[in-house]
Order: sequence, then structure tokens, then C-alpha cells
Amino acid sequence: MRYLLARISVLLLRSHMGRLAIGIAIILGGILYGVSSHQVNYKAVPEGKYQIVPMSDGTYGFVLDGTDTYYIVHPTDFTPMPDDNSFTNTDGIGEIFYKDEDPQSFIMNQKDGSQVNSQELTVVSFSLTSSKDQRIDRYASSGYLANPDGFYDNRWPVGILVAALGLGALGFFLMLPAMQARRRQKQSYPAPAFQAASVYDPGQTQLATPYAPPSVVPQAENRPD
Repeated sequence: MRYLLARISVLLLRSHMGRLAIGIAIILGGILYGVSSHQVNYKAVPEGKYQIVPMSDGTYGFVLDGTDTYYIVHPTDFTPMPDDNSFTNTDGIGEIFYKDEDPQSFIMNQKDGSQVNSQELTVVSFSLTSSKDQRIDRYASSGYLANPDGFYDNRWPVGILVAALGLGALGFFLMLPAMQARRRQKQSYPAPAFQAASVYDPGQTQLATPYAPPSVVPQAENRPD
């Protein structure tokens, strides 16, 4: 897939219209990313029996029995940071709050080798109980602690930057044909011919030309008769 995208990009860059299309696509991408700014709220998971599933990337998932939706915990985002013992030594799960956004699709590998199309949502706060120690451990992400009532995800700064880069690329691509034509025109001019001047080299051996005096023609003497 990456090779195909790279191949398409190279083909587009080789043509003038393709380069213009790339510039316009970058501008539209930045605008669309900015338009996707939205309010982020937190919601509690549905009631029911949940299982804790260790994921292959080091995260943990809360999954409601009979569903394929995983509420994912990224341990490094939480204070305090939960570890393996936090999830294995618990006998109960308390409140779970997640970020109310569109779920991301992924493929879950089952123990029997089968694969299941699943969805994931990001957990921002949860609690684990231990009846043996009679305690409740609560964990919250830094984002949740900073904005417990939600926040506005403003994507316009990045979107404007991307659109500006696309605008600059589009301007360059528009001027590129004229720049190339000017370069070809300069290369087509004949190079001026220069005649090398003779330079006297003192170190060069000079050939001596023998001196030949002018011929003396004897003139007739005028004698008186």
C-alpha cells in the first residue's frame, strides 16, 4: 500500500496538473482538519460485567461481556500510573469514564487464533476495588484532571499551518513552468567565442633569428669626361 501511494505521488509530481492537484489537496486537507474542531465530553460506560484484557501494545482494555467494544487504558497517561499488579490484584471495577469521540476500528486476535473486528474508545478515568484490602484505587488521565468537564479540541492552528504550506506549494508549482522555460532559454544561447591572446612567458626559450643586414647595391660613380 505504501509503495502504491509513493508511486502515485511520483507520477503526480511529474506532471504540471498533478503538482497543482497535490497543492490543492494539501490546502483542502488543512481546511477540513480545522473544520473538524469539536467539543470533547466524557461519558460513563454502560452498566454491566466487564473483563480486563491485556493488549499486545502494553495497554489494557475494559470490555463488556457480549460486545466487541474495548475501552482502552493507556497507563502512561494516568496519575498514579497503573501497572500489572493494579489490574491483576483487583476483584472489582468501579466507575469508568471515556472520551466521547468516534470509536476507532481495529482487529482483535482471539486466543483460538481467530480475528474479530472490534472498536476502541479511550478511557480517561476509572477505579479498581479490592475487597481484601477494603480500598478503592482511582486513576485519572492528565487531560481529565485538567478539564474534568470536557474541552474544545481546536484543530485550526494545525489546519491553518497545513493550508499555508499547501498554498506555498501551489504558488511554487504555478511558477515552476516559467522558471523551467527561462532556464532552458538561457541554456540555448550560444556561448561567446574568445580568442586566446598570446602571452609572453619569460621562462619560455626564445628562438634567436639571425640578423640579416639589408643588401647594399653599389651605385655607379659619376666620372667627369
